[in-house]
Amino acid sequence: RAEAPTSQLLFLAACLAAHLHSPETPVPEFIISSTMASLARPVAPMQRAASLSSRNSASLSGTFGRLSLAAPRSAPAASRSSVSVMAGRIGPGKDWEKVPLTKNGKPVKVKMHVKTGDTVVVVAGKDKGKVSEVVKVFTKTGAVVVKDVNIKTKHMKPQMQGETGQIVKSEAPLHHSNVMHYSKTQSVRSRVSRKVNEAGKKVRYLVKTGELID
Repeated sequence: RAEAPTSQLLFLAACLAAHLHSPETPVPEFIISSTMASLARPVAPMQRAASLSSRNSASLSGTFGRLSLAAPRSAPAASRSSVSVMAGRIGPGKDWEKVPLTKNGKPVKVKMHVKTGDTVVVVAGKDKGKVSEVVKVFTKTGAVVVKDVNIKTKHMKPQMQGETGQIVKSEAPLHHSNVMHYSKTQSVRSRVSRKVNEAGKKVRYLVKTGELID
């Protein structure tokens, strides 16, 4: 869209206002012709932006009493620079073990064939063939602790001045499928089963020997 100079537009507006106020006052012919010629001449986009910015500055600048008003400076255009953003996890983090829960929110117990105090023999691992007793049972993970089996060594640092480091050995848990019940009387390993005795009580026994466990 073509734009006329600001001074001519202001003068034309003043003449039109005077003509509307008193219709007998004619609008000068040269003002109309020069304004139409300015409107017909195309204006480049850069000149149009410059004229608009100068017009805004002129309309905002001025003096009011002892205070001077100035138009704000236009901010420079933001440069389009490519910024690379990297996402990562701070620290080593921790992988939480997900345990299946019941409808009451308690961990689901693993069905195990051994209990605390049972005599078992190790059937897999570095301690295969060793006969010992079950010390502890973990029903949430299905692991058992067998006395003197799966020994792990831990080096303890001194905690206070004057103390010396220690080497602590303890039994580590192993899965209950790595052990089987063992009969000391016949020196054989066997699977376990359950039956109801004469008193109506359910008891466990060794399938191979018939020996009662409970």
